[in-house]
Amino acid sequence: KQLKLGLPHELVGHPVLSTYFEAFCAIDIDVYIRFGMWDELIAINVEQYYEPACMKDGISIYPYTIAVTHYGHGIAYAVLGQIEQAKESYKHYIDAIQHIPSDCVRHNNKCSELVKIGVAMLLGELAYREGNYSVGFQQLHIAVELSDMLVYDEPWGWMVPPRHALGALYLEQGHVEGAIMQFTKDMDRHGMVGRAHPDNIWALGGLYRCYSKLLECDETGIGTGSGSGVDAGTGTNSINTSIYPMVKRDRHDILNDMKLIWSKLVAMDGATVACMCATVDRRVDLLPPPGSIDIITNTGSGSGSCSGIGSIVDSTSGTGGCCKK
Repeated sequence: KQLKLGLPHELVGHPVLSTYFEAFCAIDIDVYIRFGMWDELIAINVEQYYEPACMKDGISIYPYTIAVTHYGHGIAYAVLGQIEQAKESYKHYIDAIQHIPSDCVRHNNKCSELVKIGVAMLLGELAYREGNYSVGFQQLHIAVELSDMLVYDEPWGWMVPPRHALGALYLEQGHVEGAIMQFTKDMDRHGMVGRAHPDNIWALGGLYRCYSKLLECDETGIGTGSGSGVDAGTGTNSINTSIYPMVKRDRHDILNDMKLIWSKLVAMDGATVACMCATVDRRVDLLPPPGSIDIITNTGSGSGSCSGIGSIVDSTSGTGGCCKK
């Protein structure tokens, strides 16, 4: 909000500077999505960007901001189960991205490339919410690939890594090893040079829940395949009904991995952890330490009102982080 206050209409609408500044006016949408603030997101009225002060030659000077706002609305509606409204927002998003100038950039990346990720993310979320998991995962894999192709930037051009959503939704469907692959890849500073997000709390929290599920399955003898017919590595269809069966790992090794993750989580600055987990169902500091009980179970609400894009701590939500707002 402070950033927007520092970018008056006159500056955003400047013939030259608009190319570089306008896209940053949409940064608040990224924040609302990241922390699952769905009601606040839906409350944002896109019509404000069509007020007289925002118009130049009959065209809004906020094309990227308008598009991303529609994207945010689509994600929020999908998460809340309001599918028809989500589809309507998707249509508005597709229309809005046609009006983004070809030279519009957010730092190192063209906005025309950024919005392609949004298209795949929205299609993935919509398909997933409608129970079409195969298409949903395929679209999320496309979003991951498009995100990986972006020019290196700090902060990232697309602020919410698609792998967080993909990993969390895999976990929700029981594809534990597929989820582990995504969360691990997200933090892989060697294999993802310039693209990784080392030791970020969402991937760490997701891995912790994955290992908890592995221990639970090991105790009960239940595999981790959900039988949805989707390969968790590529998002493609598969004949197998048990995808990514539980890897036979020593229980001691899994607990050691959990202890390492736990040590990283508790070492984080308390204010940072509290901020990042403010909207999730279970705070990181409430997660049971590894080895404190025989089976570390997932005790989230599983309310279904969560998104693959929100905070990643509780794996019963679509994002791995339940946002009840």
